Amino acid sequence: MKNNIKAFLSIGILFGCIATNLSAQDICNIKGHIADRSMRLSKEPIKKVYLNQMNESEQFIVVDSANIQPDGSFVFKFDMTNIQYPVIGHITGFDNGISTFWMEPGEIMINIQEARYPSAAQVTGTPTNELAAEYKKLRQQCIRTQTDFIKIASEKHGTEWLDQDEGIRQRTIIGNRAVLKQLGDEMTFILDHANSPFAPHKLQKEIMYYLDEFSLNRMMNAISPSLKNHPYYTSVNNAILAKFLKVGAQVPDIKLPTANGKEMKLSDLRGKYVLLDFWASWCGPCRKEIPFLIQLFNDTKEKRDKFTIVSFSIDNKEKAWHQAIAERGMNLEGWIHASDLKGWQSEQAQMFGVEAVPHTVLISPEGRVISFNLRGEEMVRTVKQLLEI
Repeated sequence: MKNNIKAFLSIGILFGCIATNLSAQDICNIKGHIADRSMRLSKEPIKKVYLNQMNESEQFIVVDSANIQPDGSFVFKFDMTNIQYPVIGHITGFDNGISTFWMEPGEIMINIQEARYPSAAQVTGTPTNELAAEYKKLRQQCIRTQTDFIKIASEKHGTEWLDQDEGIRQRTIIGNRAVLKQLGDEMTFILDHANSPFAPHKLQKEIMYYLDEFSLNRMMNAISPSLKNHPYYTSVNNAILAKFLKVGAQVPDIKLPTANGKEMKLSDLRGKYVLLDFWASWCGPCRKEIPFLIQLFNDTKEKRDKFTIVSFSIDNKEKAWHQAIAERGMNLEGWIHASDLKGWQSEQAQMFGVEAVPHTVLISPEGRVISFNLRGEEMVRTVKQLLEI
């Protein structure tokens, strides 16, 4: 995934609440103010804003709306009883961006100076939002270091000097130093607040692309074990596993929405060898592999407690997917069929680097890659040897 994070619906549905009998400690009170309601592209001023959560595909889901009062204020009240940890929320309704903040019990103030630029909102009031504001200063300091240098250098040497060889060289040195210091400061900040969901979220969204496998694993080991059930922890862990996926590596723990309407995780199959088979109903080469898959499934029926096949379709049409399973003789008891019906946009497939189908991954009982893209008789032979058949 690219970035893959993030599964709010799995920990509870965020919903608007105006009831008066809810415990105050479970209520997220959002008080917003827009000083200038003029938007960037529209001639009309903004009149309504929307509170959003993200689903597991990082798609915004509107969960409430609020009219903007004549003085520019708006208010949301939400029950967070079923949400175990702070999570990201978004205010939308603008024509040029969104305002992002952390939803958690307490009173949150969102101050938007201009509706033209909602992303510049100042958010204060609860612990995680205060953390985010403090973290933001690290990037501001990086920018300030470079602008201060330019100002001083211009006064000393003149503005033309900045575009000469020595000026460019000095600007490059100062800029690189500032960026590296910012990265180091951000990593330290994350480690200093490793018990907050803020840590895995920022690690995935802003830090992981700069680090190698060794460094990322050390960062993950430093994050509090209390966060291991948080979707942001799961998301960054999967993103790291996907980034360095290779033979012998741990596989991402993808979701398996099954053909019978249930949902599993790949980790539910730990203790078994798993052949993860990415395919599609429209795929000609996939059809050629199906007889070998059926042969393997039948030949291993006595080892069902030690081996299973998971066929994950990258179809985006449910009817075509189900029809292909039946017509190709793959609807056998114990054969797991799954798909999120997102085609090539499937985050689950992307985590395994699927760029073409068929694509198979043979996984050990410990959840590690044994082999990629086994085909035909070699696939059958390899699995049967592992199972000592």
